[in-house]
Amino acid sequence: MYRITACIAVILASCWADTSLAQRQKPETGEAAATPAVVDWLMQSAYGPGRVAENGASGKCGAISFKFTTDKATGGLVLTAGSTRLPVPAEGATLELPGRGRASRIAVYPDDVGVLHWFAGDAVAVTLDGLDLLFIDGNMNGKFAEPVHDFIAAGPRGGFAFPVAKEVPLLDFAYSFQDAGDALKYSRLPFTTTGKARELQNALNRVRMDFGLFPAASKAEWDAAAQAHCEYMHKHGKMSHSQDPKADGYSKQGDEAARTSNLTAKNTPEGAIKLWLGQPLHGRQIRTTWLTVSGFGFHEGYACLRIKDTSPPEMSVERMVVFPPNGARDVPITWAPNEAPEPRLAADTEPGYPLTFSFGWNQDVAPRDLKARLERKEGDGWVPVAAQVSWNENNAPDALARMKYAFVLPVERLQPGSIYRLSGEAVLERDTTKFSSSFRTGTSTNARSWDTAQQR
Repeated sequence: MYRITACIAVILASCWADTSLAQRQKPETGEAAATPAVVDWLMQSAYGPGRVAENGASGKCGAISFKFTTDKATGGLVLTAGSTRLPVPAEGATLELPGRGRASRIAVYPDDVGVLHWFAGDAVAVTLDGLDLLFIDGNMNGKFAEPVHDFIAAGPRGGFAFPVAKEVPLLDFAYSFQDAGDALKYSRLPFTTTGKARELQNALNRVRMDFGLFPAASKAEWDAAAQAHCEYMHKHGKMSHSQDPKADGYSKQGDEAARTSNLTAKNTPEGAIKLWLGQPLHGRQIRTTWLTVSGFGFHEGYACLRIKDTSPPEMSVERMVVFPPNGARDVPITWAPNEAPEPRLAADTEPGYPLTFSFGWNQDVAPRDLKARLERKEGDGWVPVAAQVSWNENNAPDALARMKYAFVLPVERLQPGSIYRLSGEAVLERDTTKFSSSFRTGTSTNARSWDTAQQR
């Protein structure tokens, strides 16, 4: 089992240490207004533990320790902090805890299947790079931009958050942040990408931020290699995951990019991300927890995005991450065809949207065993949904041999406007970990990519 024992954001920052703000040109500095806000929507993070509010669960943020217990008289859930007892309504609430000279808030809300979760509730709203962002005081110490402890969520109602790091890529720029009272000081430098390649990077990062995944910085030499391979593919009029050493336009760097990247042709930067996002195998690569630095290329409809060998191996995520995220909305009922290699055992069917997993940092890890149940809510109960559960080479087409992956593929398209629940367990190394997640489908009947803007 892979676990975090060190500071998340510090190690995240090392992903692009060779291109840090301090080592590049002099950054632009400025301040952005920071308006106090209270989290009134469930925040979750793929990089930290799942915070479930249930009898016996406890937490500590800064100097405040608290515990959830069941009230013997009422049977309801109560949050206790010192001598303070706060009932937790079944529909959730933002609870205020007393502190030394200041109050801190805990947001407690149920998901679609009634499980209560909690998150730090104090935040500041900031607009940067054309994005509405919430900076959340994760350790309740009155600061909002501390690496390791604090979190960022996209949108005023962003349901998902990623950790603040020493350097954070957003759109067009990589930022470093510092609290400054009613403002947030920042230093920023532009990405190494330019033109359509930058549009590809920004399209990826919008998606990752909406899903609470850390955005991806660019790396100049990888950008150049990805761009070289896009030009090679255009020159020869076909998409390819390798280059012919005897062919015009061949380069060693371009060939490496071809073998380590997601590729597509006859597309736009945004269209490329949407295409990959809706597929089981290519989609899993761009929504993993560890894709925090990449190479981006785009030329005449050909796109190249590096997804392999991208990050240092020291980092590991504390728990397996299920996608779609718990509490997601408007999940598509199916996915665009033409995934290669073909992941379906029955390729003539129209399956439901793929459910995928992320396990380890920079290690294309798949479980030794995966058991999963997919169910749809019907009235007050749940009905089973037939699904193909595949991992490594188990229960999968021969074309996926020697690949490492894990996904649950509904055999038939999902029903629109419905609640689904995924649960099960996986064996990683010698440890067994359990998982559960729920989401709501949208109402569109078209095979389309997920419009993640609805998460805001």
